[in-house]
Amino acid sequence: MDASATLGGFRFTQRLSHAARQELDQSLMTVDVAERKTLIRRGDKVAGAYLVLEGVLRIYNIDARGREVTLYSVEPHDACIFAMNCAFNDLRYPAWVENEEAPTRLAVIPSLSYRKLHELDPAVRGFTFDVLSSRIFDLMNTIEEMATLDMEQRLASFLTRKCNEQGVVTTSHAKIAANLGTAREVVTRHLRQLESRGLIETSRGEIRIFDPVVLAARAES
Repeated sequence: MDASATLGGFRFTQRLSHAARQELDQSLMTVDVAERKTLIRRGDKVAGAYLVLEGVLRIYNIDARGREVTLYSVEPHDACIFAMNCAFNDLRYPAWVENEEAPTRLAVIPSLSYRKLHELDPAVRGFTFDVLSSRIFDLMNTIEEMATLDMEQRLASFLTRKCNEQGVVTTSHAKIAANLGTAREVVTRHLRQLESRGLIETSRGEIRIFDPVVLAARAES
């Protein structure tokens, strides 16, 4: 497989040594998922390092009440640090993974090959460190929000992070609840409160934010 072409969106591949390129060409695999589903369950053995080519992965945990809490998301041209850690240390996966969009396309570097590449090439080591740094920030932000913000603030923060350039979030109340680790009814109630204040407008499968800056200030207040 021409790994450089497959991983063209990953800048570290432009700095790979010849030996590292050969190893990657021989070992890289791709996985295509046509529908939205759970890809990894807690306790599963993973195949290696997972790099997202298309789609978005949601990594989440399930609390004692059976509610899902999103830990972080992996977007295109990024990688899952939990899978990397499992690849390095031969561990079982510590959470659940679903693809938020379909179709989804992943590149998988088998565990043994990723360990060899990490030892062989500074570009791979740099990429691994960058992913680790980013994911630590995401996890710390999630923990801080859960500990210090009320649900309406967490909801406002979620909406401002997920909206597109037009200020639109395409999702359902149930998906937001799964991301925030709460009940759908709680999300619906707080969305109605934000709507009554003129901050957002809700419709089926879509939430429009009139002023993301003002909504972000609500999350921080």
